[in-house]
Amino acid sequence: MWIRRLAIGIAALAVLVAVGLVSYRAWPRRAPPGQRALETLSALDRIRTAFNEARGEYRVVALFSPTCAVCVDGAAGLGQLLQGTAPSSPVRAFIVWMPVIGTDIAAPTSAKLALISD
Repeated sequence: MWIRRLAIGIAALAVLVAVGLVSYRAWPRRAPPGQRALETLSALDRIRTAFNEARGEYRVVALFSPTCAVCVDGAAGLGQLLQGTAPSSPVRAFIVWMPVIGTDIAAPTSAKLALISD
């Protein structure tokens, strides 16, 4: 009797995990209107070149994990800080969403990308 309950519980958990993974992978991952499209970096050359071309502007480089609550809070805080920046002091932000922890199995969702706007 208890073995059957255990088997049902394990099967239900497996179904929930599978549904969660599928929905997580299927969630929208598009940059909000007005932002550049999300790029996949295989090397640092492109971001290094863009960073160096932004001479004369204040530059911020931030690395975030899309599933780490602390990183997401930090992205939200940085987004608010950048929105409050005076137009007379241009700031160029280079945001890298990267896998850091085991739950980082997909790119950040559109909602997370919208935390920091151009």
